[in-house]
Amino acid sequence: PGLQGPNSVGYAAAGTPLEVTVIDATQPGWADSLRNLPPEVSLVGGPMHRLTLKELETAGMLPTRVFVAFMPSLSDAREGVDAWRFFPSPEDEIDALLRLANGDYGINQFAVLRPGDRYGQTMGDAFALAASKIGAQITATGVYNPQDPASWETAVADMLHTGGGRPGFGAVFLPDEWARADKVLPSFFKNRVEDLLILGPQLWTEALYRAAATKAQINIQNYRLAVCPGAWWPENQGQGTQQLVAAMRAQGVEHPDMWEALGFDFARMAARLGRLPQGLPPQDVSARLAQAATGMDFSMA
Repeated sequence: PGLQGPNSVGYAAAGTPLEVTVIDATQPGWADSLRNLPPEVSLVGGPMHRLTLKELETAGMLPTRVFVAFMPSLSDAREGVDAWRFFPSPEDEIDALLRLANGDYGINQFAVLRPGDRYGQTMGDAFALAASKIGAQITATGVYNPQDPASWETAVADMLHTGGGRPGFGAVFLPDEWARADKVLPSFFKNRVEDLLILGPQLWTEALYRAAATKAQINIQNYRLAVCPGAWWPENQGQGTQQLVAAMRAQGVEHPDMWEALGFDFARMAARLGRLPQGLPPQDVSARLAQAATGMDFSMA
């Protein structure tokens, strides 16, 4: 763990002094370095491996400071009690997709087409659970072998033909990596289904951004009615985003990514948070974190 920020330009220029200590959890003795930090270092954040978080928990260090992990899940640690999270979870991704599809477009019937692997099953189950909570229905499910491209078209056709030749759903969730999903999507159009809203995971956003940055060819026709969630949008004209982009370009980085935005936003939020008294009850920590985030011009969603 350790507060990871791209630079101090944005918050130093605003006149906020901020001392950042970086601890590399891949190096021997990192736990001792953390334990020996002065007590006024009350906030510890950064990208942590789940085993790192487990080690902190086992060593009894979680109650000694406020740990904010850049992780999609805190595993066995209780979020908002033992530690806090500063990173989108799969549930956050799905909630964003359902808010758009159900709230903005009024779609109440969904399909899930997923690869037969652990990620696909986890995301598919999470989507079904979240849909049920808002009163939506999963009216069709398709599973395909990610290692057998020849079977993908059949899997799509079988899933589509659930309503007498017309699908009985208005949107389909496709939780798979973009490179493979890009080859699955044409099967919808071969079956003359062109008005489905395609819902992809954040993995697509990251891959599409990398493709755009390297000017790679994208089959744009596949995404005429497709959406995918993402925390980082470099074209955002908001002040926070523009500050980060300008600061990174000044250091020779043309395309800052989500990780740099994450560090930038976390450091600025930490500056607004100020020093936290030792032993502050978890609910008070949550309240202070919420207060620091309120009204802040984040560089990302």
